[in-house]
Amino acid sequence: GTWGGGGDDDDHGTQPAFVPPEKYDEIRSVFTMRRAQASRCLSDAVQAGTVGADKRGRVTLTLDVTAQGKPENVTVTETTLGAVEVEQCLIKLVGSWTLPAPGADVKFSFAYSFEGDW
Repeated sequence: GTWGGGGDDDDHGTQPAFVPPEKYDEIRSVFTMRRAQASRCLSDAVQAGTVGADKRGRVTLTLDVTAQGKPENVTVTETTLGAVEVEQCLIKLVGSWTLPAPGADVKFSFAYSFEGDW
């Protein structure tokens, strides 16, 4: 086998290629539980005066979760909020979390809605 390639011929089952849906649910529940932290990104920006108090919208984050549960390459893939400060705050916030370890590298997306209910 070649080094560093896909190496799917000889990985001896150390990494399950298939991540069960429950793992995605576990990761999703962390995002849901931490919704309050996410909305603080918006309320902080409003208090700082960089974002209007009437800002509403939805921000979709996409990230890679390593086999160990470390979030990497967090990006905003879709936003109707249009508040860069809030989006940067979310990227930093999510990047600092430790997520449930899926056992294989996975891509994950989650949308936070900011509907002024904070």
